[in-house]
Amino acid sequence: MLAKLITFVLWLCVGIISVLISGYLVLLAINWQDEAASPEALMLQGLIENQPHTAPELNGYQYLLQQSHQLTATHSALLTHLFSPCREDTCHDTLVTQQSELATLLEQEQAILAFYDTLLRFSHWQEDLPLSTTTAPSYSVLHYAHRLYLAKVWLLTQQGDVNMAQTLLQHDYLFWRNALANNRSLLSHAVTHSALTTHLQFVEGLLRRLTPEQQHVLTRNSWQTPFATETHSLEHVYAGEWVNIKSVSEPAASLNEMTENASIAAKLIEQLIKPLWQQQATLNELASRILSCTRQHEKPQQNSLNWLYNPIGKLLNANAPFDCDLRPLHALEQQRLRLLASYAG
Repeated sequence: MLAKLITFVLWLCVGIISVLISGYLVLLAINWQDEAASPEALMLQGLIENQPHTAPELNGYQYLLQQSHQLTATHSALLTHLFSPCREDTCHDTLVTQQSELATLLEQEQAILAFYDTLLRFSHWQEDLPLSTTTAPSYSVLHYAHRLYLAKVWLLTQQGDVNMAQTLLQHDYLFWRNALANNRSLLSHAVTHSALTTHLQFVEGLLRRLTPEQQHVLTRNSWQTPFATETHSLEHVYAGEWVNIKSVSEPAASLNEMTENASIAAKLIEQLIKPLWQQQATLNELASRILSCTRQHEKPQQNSLNWLYNPIGKLLNANAPFDCDLRPLHALEQQRLRLLASYAG
């Protein structure tokens, strides 16, 4: 009886192993060859390649990359205290009680303010592609400098120099709108969106505490243009991210580097998985997904059998950070309209 049980278990194991090997061989046959570059992939590649190159001396992103690491964001408790409630109506009331301390802080941070003033003079913004994995701007310094700049604007309004405050706000707003329209990476897009959100929230609160005459001066020729064309900038953002993904998805380089010092078992698993990842097919599917969002192309349909080809690539694409959610951009337009309404009435 025991011998029959052992024989049954052995045959069961042999059967399971045979099924697994047969299934794997079927997958190898299905994944025998990668795809050629699709029209959608070529379109995304062309979007980036056909963009005019911006010389470094004209590029605000390059200036930020070079200069931001030479400065230090102190993250002073005063500035954090001044701006942390800026989403509430108490923000500018808090500033009034700390006006002298604010003036002292701005005097101490002249170097960062000068850096930010220079940055706003650039009319171009273009990230290098593919993005460097080792070098990036110090966005914490940029965030700190932006807060200092808005604090300077507020101080000018308190001193009665609304004309200069209007000029500074206009420079800030136009710079970030231009950057938003030219972003080529999700990180830069998020930073730019955050800067515009902060700007609009700050100005909306500021306007509530100015006289009608001061409001008229501060808002002339400002914030009138709707956020319309910037909604199309997502196409270049996603195209840039697609180029970044393409640059790091070379199978021979990336996978071999990952497993160079791995165990024998890990290397064996890597060799088994590698044929189930088709690089160009992965990029083609991702390109179709992006264009189905940004250009309303027909979204590629998937069924269970589709997953037999390039299953690893499909799994990676399922977790890619691309969607059709334009609500953040629409939120900027709603903020702009609220700002206009805050003084129109």
